[in-house]
Amino acid sequence: MLSVGFYGKQLIVFALLVAAAGGGLWYVRSQAAIEASPRRTPLPTTTVASLQLQAEDGGTVSVNGELFTGLIRFEPDREIVSYQAFDEDGTFVEQLTTTVLLPRSVDPTAVIARHFASYGVVTPEPVVTTSGVTFTAMNLTPKASYRLEVVVPPGTIEPSLWIRAIDTMQNLPPSLWLAVAIGLPLLATLILVGLFAQARRGWQGMTVSEVREAPPADIAPATVGILVGGKASPRSLAATLLHLAQRGYLQVVHRADGFSFGKRRPFDGASAGSHVPSGQTQGRSSGLAPFENTLLEKIFTADSIKSTETDIQVRIGQHIYSRKIAEAYLAMYQSAVAAGWFIDNPERAYRRYRFLALAISTFAVLGFLLALTFGPEPKFHVLGWIGLFFVGVVMYEITPFLPRRTGAGEAAYREWLAFRNFLTLAAPVKKVADAQAYYERYLPYAVVMGVEVEWTERFLDLPFHVPDWYVSKEPIHVIEDFANSLFPIVGSVANDLAKAREPYAV
Repeated sequence: MLSVGFYGKQLIVFALLVAAAGGGLWYVRSQAAIEASPRRTPLPTTTVASLQLQAEDGGTVSVNGELFTGLIRFEPDREIVSYQAFDEDGTFVEQLTTTVLLPRSVDPTAVIARHFASYGVVTPEPVVTTSGVTFTAMNLTPKASYRLEVVVPPGTIEPSLWIRAIDTMQNLPPSLWLAVAIGLPLLATLILVGLFAQARRGWQGMTVSEVREAPPADIAPATVGILVGGKASPRSLAATLLHLAQRGYLQVVHRADGFSFGKRRPFDGASAGSHVPSGQTQGRSSGLAPFENTLLEKIFTADSIKSTETDIQVRIGQHIYSRKIAEAYLAMYQSAVAAGWFIDNPERAYRRYRFLALAISTFAVLGFLLALTFGPEPKFHVLGWIGLFFVGVVMYEITPFLPRRTGAGEAAYREWLAFRNFLTLAAPVKKVADAQAYYERYLPYAVVMGVEVEWTERFLDLPFHVPDWYVSKEPIHVIEDFANSLFPIVGSVANDLAKAREPYAV
């Protein structure tokens, strides 16, 4: 059965985005429908007719019992009830009496009552009382037009909060619309520049020229990837698969029609809830780190010893998003925190900044719709909201580089970069007792740091034999054949698994 593995917070965010977009679309369409509708009730086909308009608090008007919206306009210094009583109706009305009743008493001297007519319609002076206005129109011919209007002091009719907000926006001065449209993107841009400077100082500004010939510590490659790259990635999964194969858990088989993974030994390590330190590399007879155990559970079912490419695709395809992969990512982040490398959990910081970026982009969309609907002409001020939206998008993209390292994290970062420099040296590896084991031992670190090609090229001149954890139906004579056969398999599986993680399981 197809299932959706959203977290609660993610569901709330997506629901808010959908609700905001749907609400904006509904309002724009409802406004267009109101403007297009006649907003009047037909007169009875008699020579003498009457209408009674009851203005209600909230902005509605009842016309002979039929409720209408949009007949009252609220302005800062007045409220206007306007109604088109006759508009070329095609009939003759000798006399039309229209009574407009107000929701509360008003000083008659503060009321302005006027009516407008054409084609010889006779319009005597309206009669104004404390409760309303009575209009009389005579000789309404089939081609005639007749409209009436009552202007009362503010507060006579109480608008709804929604109408009050709309009217407030409609009456905002153009200078304020322009100031908001420029000011908000400018403020967001300043925040973005600050975040970008922080990211550049933390992740791209550090230049390390030293060379270190061995890893600084016995740490899982996936954990190192978070330290160096700022986030878990498909490379973290690929490096973990290689690391598991070297330690005797996985057999990788390359066939002409695809590939498969074999289970070489039971998963005798820690489960996701164990107390095994996540950041430590386990020996060949030791248990698994939590994220390794979770990853293997995603590849193999409990009773299977083999998993083909099709099997993996089926298990991934059973869910739109995989909670197990999300849990593996989370365990990787926890391992980096356990190592003391970050001030805050990178995963939490990453989510926090991404939610901020999503909030900015959502606010920009809402502001764009409001400005487009209520803003003054010309609509050039909506460009500011478009700019704010793209600021949110850029902020969303740079968030992987924002988590801050501790002093220990800074020192470890320099040391691992120095080791990375060693992996990328141009000089071929020669004076090593067991070059094959040497290459395999550091290959997962090279993969997670993105230098597997450079590390492999250092062994091109040395003899090579296929590792016991890798089987290929195609002949492999040199290390270059091995790399060209292995890397696409591991990379493909890692990318597929990474795409299956839940949204924002970063």
